[in-house]
Amino acid sequence: MNHIDVTLRDGGHQVDFNWSDEFLKSYLPLISNVKEVDYVELGYWSQTAKSKNRFYNMKPENLEQFVGMGLSKPASVMIDYHYCSHDISSYKSEVFKKSVGLVRLCSRREDITSAVKFGRILREELGVKLSLNFFNITNYSRDEIKYCIENASKAGAEFLYFADTHGALDLYSNSDTYRDFAEMIVDKGMVPGLHLHDHSGKAYMNYRIGQELGFQSFDFSLGGMGK
Repeated sequence: MNHIDVTLRDGGHQVDFNWSDEFLKSYLPLISNVKEVDYVELGYWSQTAKSKNRFYNMKPENLEQFVGMGLSKPASVMIDYHYCSHDISSYKSEVFKKSVGLVRLCSRREDITSAVKFGRILREELGVKLSLNFFNITNYSRDEIKYCIENASKAGAEFLYFADTHGALDLYSNSDTYRDFAEMIVDKGMVPGLHLHDHSGKAYMNYRIGQELGFQSFDFSLGGMGK
């Protein structure tokens, strides 16, 4: 079982990603010592469409600063294909190569084909593990999800995540469908993951059922999930 802490990137009660240095100096060493945590997600990398805050628009100097505040777990960063730089040089730096173990590329339905191609480039050029995260998953048809799985496998992704962006997922009512999806992902050599939001109060139920259905990686946050 894998667990990714996304407090800094998706800690639901923090306005505008504005975490203070004081918080980071206590949080980063603490979360680094939690044995169940495999990656600590630090924020979005180099994108400014919504916010210029350092956790939404991370740069090499920010990453170096965060590592210096006590991060000893492998770092993860999120790249939103819709808003990010598509210039591979934006992601190349010594501190990125040294500290980032997992790149998570999220995609909207309209961007799937282009995002997956870009994910392959990121993985090959940066030498990191790749997670392809498909956004707002309850809006996808079965054929669209199968398309995501097939193409993520071709890109060499290690993880394939379904993001329940608006908290509409109900694994109790759709267990057979999502068991099939988890099996498809595993059959393609990837780890199936869930990023759950609790808008409708189903996140913990979905987490428990998701494990039974074969999902093997989950996100969590110290402050609740989703903005």
